[in-house]
Amino acid sequence: MSTNWTEDQQRAICETGGNILVSAAAGSGKTAVLIERILKAVQEKTDIDRLLVVTFTTAAAAELRERLYFSLQRKLDSEDLPAEQARRLSRQQTLLSKSYVTTIHAFCQNVIKSNSVESGIDASFRIADSGEIAMLREDVMDDVIEAWYQTEASSFFRLIDVYGSYRSDRGLIDQIFSLYDFAQSSPDPELWLQKQKESFDPEKISDFTETSWCADLVRDLLITAVSYQENFLRLTELCRRFGIAEYLDMLERDIPVLEKTVRALQQCEAAETASTKWKDLYQTISAMRFERAPVMTAKRKAAYDEAALAAAAAVKEERTKLVNKIKDALLSKMGDSPEAPYEDLALLKEDMACLIDVTLNFSETYAKRKREMHLLDFNDLEHIAFRTLSVREADGSLRKSEVAERYSAYFEEVYIDEYQDTNELQDAILSLVSRSGGAPARANLFLVGDVKQSIYGFRQARPDLFASKYKKYGRQPSADKLVILNRNFRSRQSVLTSVNRVFRKIMTEHTCGISYGEEEALHFGASYYPEDREDRETELYVIRRGKANREDSPNYEAEAAAEIVKDLIDRNYQVYDRTTGMLRGITFRDIVILMRAPSSGNLGETYAQSLKKRGIPAYYAEDGGFFANAEVNILLSFLKVIDNPLQDIHFVAMMRNVYGFRDSDLAEIRADNLRRGAEEESFYEMCLHYSGAPALQERLNQLTERVAALRKISLHIPVSELVWTLMQENHFYEHLKTGPLGELHTANINILYARAIIYDNSTNKGLFRFLYYFDNLKKRKGDLAEAAAAAEGMNVVRIMSIHKSKGLEFPVVILSETGKSFNKKDTGAPLLKHRLLGLGPTCYREDLKVKYPSVMKFCVARRLEADNQAEEMRILYVAMTRAAEKLILTGSIRTEFDKYQEICKNKCSAITGEPLEYHVLNADCFLDWLMMCGVSDAGHTHFLEEPEPSENEESPASADAAQRLSLPIPPPPMTFYREENEKENAFVPAKLSVSDLKRIYDLRERGEALQLHAPRVKMAEMPDFAYEDNSDLTAAERGTAVHTCLQQIDYRRIRGIGAADAANYIEELVLRAEDEGFLSRSAAASVSKALLAEYLTSALAQRIAGADEVRKEIPFTQLIEAEGSVTAVQGMIDCLIREGDKYTVIDFKTDEHPDPDRYRIQLACYAESIRRTFGSEPDRIVYFMKQNQEVQL
Repeated sequence: MSTNWTEDQQRAICETGGNILVSAAAGSGKTAVLIERILKAVQEKTDIDRLLVVTFTTAAAAELRERLYFSLQRKLDSEDLPAEQARRLSRQQTLLSKSYVTTIHAFCQNVIKSNSVESGIDASFRIADSGEIAMLREDVMDDVIEAWYQTEASSFFRLIDVYGSYRSDRGLIDQIFSLYDFAQSSPDPELWLQKQKESFDPEKISDFTETSWCADLVRDLLITAVSYQENFLRLTELCRRFGIAEYLDMLERDIPVLEKTVRALQQCEAAETASTKWKDLYQTISAMRFERAPVMTAKRKAAYDEAALAAAAAVKEERTKLVNKIKDALLSKMGDSPEAPYEDLALLKEDMACLIDVTLNFSETYAKRKREMHLLDFNDLEHIAFRTLSVREADGSLRKSEVAERYSAYFEEVYIDEYQDTNELQDAILSLVSRSGGAPARANLFLVGDVKQSIYGFRQARPDLFASKYKKYGRQPSADKLVILNRNFRSRQSVLTSVNRVFRKIMTEHTCGISYGEEEALHFGASYYPEDREDRETELYVIRRGKANREDSPNYEAEAAAEIVKDLIDRNYQVYDRTTGMLRGITFRDIVILMRAPSSGNLGETYAQSLKKRGIPAYYAEDGGFFANAEVNILLSFLKVIDNPLQDIHFVAMMRNVYGFRDSDLAEIRADNLRRGAEEESFYEMCLHYSGAPALQERLNQLTERVAALRKISLHIPVSELVWTLMQENHFYEHLKTGPLGELHTANINILYARAIIYDNSTNKGLFRFLYYFDNLKKRKGDLAEAAAAAEGMNVVRIMSIHKSKGLEFPVVILSETGKSFNKKDTGAPLLKHRLLGLGPTCYREDLKVKYPSVMKFCVARRLEADNQAEEMRILYVAMTRAAEKLILTGSIRTEFDKYQEICKNKCSAITGEPLEYHVLNADCFLDWLMMCGVSDAGHTHFLEEPEPSENEESPASADAAQRLSLPIPPPPMTFYREENEKENAFVPAKLSVSDLKRIYDLRERGEALQLHAPRVKMAEMPDFAYEDNSDLTAAERGTAVHTCLQQIDYRRIRGIGAADAANYIEELVLRAEDEGFLSRSAAASVSKALLAEYLTSALAQRIAGADEVRKEIPFTQLIEAEGSVTAVQGMIDCLIREGDKYTVIDFKTDEHPDPDRYRIQLACYAESIRRTFGSEPDRIVYFMKQNQEVQL
């Protein structure tokens, strides 16, 4: 985007004197504006470390810091920059490393560490791993529940009856966990829980209309009544059109009956005293009476033509349905009688008091246990920071603590990015460290976001916080200002037209908390697009699914999407290239297929396979996909075999995928088992007792011996060493690299290994607990981030969830599965929770042994459904606004096309033609909204019939089961090495590391035999990424820590640096590396800062700083001849610089006794790799850190 800022952008950059809310629509240049405002502040008067800039992910914070650094550098490179200004900007670059451009959790951690006395937290605390926390929570809960059993309290046993089951109290435990977790987004969870207890006391409620539950219920009743009113009006218009006087008179008498109910609900909603009593409202609705429809006699029929008679029949039928349904539709939400809510409250009072007491008991015990273990979790960071920054007065009000006052005075401005995703607690924390609440002109909050893109309700995000400020700022007399950025610089006009057409009709105050008017609509700003002949209009493909088709096989929509992609590629669809400023042919990476939930029913993989069948490369990273990766599951299966080899599924997975046993081998083993009549044996026992073919028997003997040896080893080594050993077994890890997504597969395995290191450094020990930890993580639907970054540069069609696409853009977006029903399971839980309405529990009648939803539960359920619909609406907005040039929508239905169109039309007002709020709120899927709004014109809406599936078509569900424990590439043949015949069976591995080459050199120098594989019980060497906490670091681990610091050096910032500044720079660098997780605490402590500071002032470091180009940590693979075989050597080049046309390879060493000759082979490999890549022979330098010695080889 050009730096010719629009008027609104200029306001956002320059506005001061009060809090500022920037409502930045999709593609409006939000980040560029934020960076420019920060740059303006630091250029004028404010040091960058006096600004607090909060983002919500570590990656976003890192990207923002990087963009700020390069923006400062571009200004420094300006030729006409005054010397004083250059010094100031250079200082800001230096300060950036210790600035508060951070995440909310990192900031809270800083508050706690910097104020240990006020926070009451020992500085030795550590953030517990999620798996460790999960196990600790279970242990604490076991103790709490056992203690409550000992009390023999009748109220507690009632809770088990309500939320548990006949055989288990697990249901109750899950509800306690859920309630505890939900309360954590409140600034004071204990206070919030106590208020919920009080809300169920009938004596404190004079009338049900005064409760938060009723306020929401009345709004829902009113929307329902208005929808019925619209239906009556539609029938009235139909009678007028055909002149059906008899029915017209009847309908005109019906409408006032309904209008009376509507007025009563409107008065109640407006809190008018005349009609705010619950019983009066109930009576008004109960009293609705509609007259019988007049009989259409033969004489009357004769007066109408055939079309009028058909219309009359339709009116009568529809009117009968309406009058039969309306009263029940309203009263069913209010209970069986006017007394129902009061009866429910009386029944629930004791249950809720006990449930909340148990939850508070768990909270207190859990907090105490964490204190004893010096542990904190992420929730603790926010809550402790909040308590450190605030003081609660005797009247319950809050004021800033002295700590908060210090932060408020220090920070000149407080920036909050993605403000729409903030929760109540985070908002309170950031308000406490700002100057809000004081003199209006001194207020210094700068809030940026887009409430229309708030899609993280499952994280307790509060879009209503944004919406309330949006309605207040700049519209009411105050110093607070609102800036609206609604010009879109990303998308073509055709995309914006479609987005606006949909959301102008469905996004209103009642459906989404904000009205989509002219200010909220997207306005075209991407004037750089050239005119062309391509069809840019939005297209909608509606597929009618076959009647006999299975629910779990949406194959035809996947096939249709794949055909659309193929057509775009085949006809060389033109897209705009912003780099060249010209149109070019589309590539695979220009296309994304988005879905609401691609992991559901294995949809993502189904679409990927449909593309691959057509020769189109596709990549799908499953949502929460770490545990869905075959390589991860196979390694976990291997670990489970080591723990207990009698688990057949895991044992067979290990045999097939690690040791290369074929299906025919497995069948032969089973056949031998049946011949011996030992059907009850496990597969491991079948292998032990196999007596068939000698060759297979030998392999099985080797296998069982190896498993026995690994089991023995596992008892004496940390889990991480065991994981690393299994990774190397039969070249499993190396073999994974050879597949088409090899880098991604090995990265996922590395995540598992790194998690094992974290586990070893926790309070938990042993393989069994490690496996329990992972199983618990899967059961609780937790996950580890999949290493999908490895696939980012590939030229493939990407398939991803809408959530993963947020913040991204693609030339062509195909939004699929729009006909898939929204997930409404959230309202089926025994206990519902809402941040404003409170709790919606289930009632239990002990005398009848009956459970039923309370009136309060119904109220909360309807509000949750409305909130979910609003979130789905925002998710659709995010999906549609990812498209830059072409938007294509696909969806499947089961009804006939004409009938579906008619259904959607009838959900719109008979007068305005706009979708009715009731039907918007009750839509079943995205496609309902799209069809109601007419997202595409008739020429771009396509209806396709799905053919019936063939009988032998495999179900994706069954394919998915096989996929979880099958590698995408066949494993290598099994190889074992016996000490007595190693020389006869010498094996040259497929790949070597440069460390292997160094070991070979050392062995030859000492005259020892070359042995590429150690005996089978020897542990493999640990990899470089194993840098988590270890109490006693080895020399290699300390060297890795130094290398990690070297990777973090920004050479542009150290040009001409002096000794004092170098020491400060290294101090900041090591602290940042520890804070951001690059170094563990013990690794950071092991780093010699003096040694690194001395290096910064060395001739070599200054040479690197002055080079034309600097690259660090460059991976390479090179084929070499070894013992008659071709072997791939892999390694990582520490540093490569280019000076003019000349390249130099640099390798850093931390040896105590430098021997340059040891590294000649290694540097030769590096040099050859660079020569092949860049076509010129590079110089080679080894730099020995401890001696500050540079050696040219």
